[in-house]
Amino acid sequence: MKAFNWGDRPTLVVGYGVMGREYVKALRVLGAKNLTVCSRSQAKLDPLINEGIVATSGGYERLSIRASAEDVAVVATSTGELANCVRHLLRLGYKTILCEKPVSLWSSEIFSLAKQADELGALVYGAFNRVAFPSVVEARFKIHQEGGATSSFYTFTELVHKLNLNLYSEMEKQRWGVANSIHVMSLAHAVIGMPISWNVNQMGSWPWHPSGSLFIGSGMSEQKTPFLYHADWGSAGRWSVEVFTKGPAFRFCPLEKLQTKKHSLAEWEDVPVSVFNSSLKPGLAEELAAMVDPEIRKVVALMDLKKTAELTRFTEDVFGYSSSC
Repeated sequence: MKAFNWGDRPTLVVGYGVMGREYVKALRVLGAKNLTVCSRSQAKLDPLINEGIVATSGGYERLSIRASAEDVAVVATSTGELANCVRHLLRLGYKTILCEKPVSLWSSEIFSLAKQADELGALVYGAFNRVAFPSVVEARFKIHQEGGATSSFYTFTELVHKLNLNLYSEMEKQRWGVANSIHVMSLAHAVIGMPISWNVNQMGSWPWHPSGSLFIGSGMSEQKTPFLYHADWGSAGRWSVEVFTKGPAFRFCPLEKLQTKKHSLAEWEDVPVSVFNSSLKPGLAEELAAMVDPEIRKVVALMDLKKTAELTRFTEDVFGYSSSC
């Protein structure tokens, strides 16, 4: 990532759970000097006061100060509050917002939110940190050098036996594809382009996920790249993405890591990737910087709300969900 300093830009982080803390950490590393953190719980915020951060408790509904043109907001509330929080910030005049994924569990709500943001002249992005992985930035560059992707295959088998289901609402569990598996789709389609047509198959079920446990399908991306996907939640798979070119193939497995194979009989080799700061959650600093810097946004493929809604609509079809609340 090019030299970048956040500086005095007024920045609001809403939500101070696991992801909110990660965003504050990344913003501090980027040099943010004018930070406000909003949370429902005052106890969570008390340690921030000695760090020169403005802390406000009681939840986003209590925020009432009009935003200036320079103000930036990061939304990291619980999943069920994300969309309503963005609406509130738009009413306060915020023009630049990064909202944690999935923004909403329903594509129809994200499309509606995208329309509202567009009418108000606001830039709102879905925070899919995996599209901002250094491995993805490197792969996009190398694949472009090879003339583009010729095909792709990705897998999103969930480690269901390791999930602590008590941490999630019933709706999050029933729409787990949008709540979590969409991470894989976001990375794959940041590299090969958004899906424009697809065929889907769902089979099986889990008690908490009745729409299926086995998902197989194919499609075509906007870059004319055919793709296949597979997930078998009852077997021993994992998350991975493979992208093929007329020359080498590329693989993300784990997603943070980039490997390449030069020909069919070659072994997979690691591709060196430069990381901005290894102490941060991968992709967070990159997506934050891209949100406010158009030059960085040219290489870090952020998803605005329209693309977020389109990806969510595709994911709903993959998993057999409805698109409306």
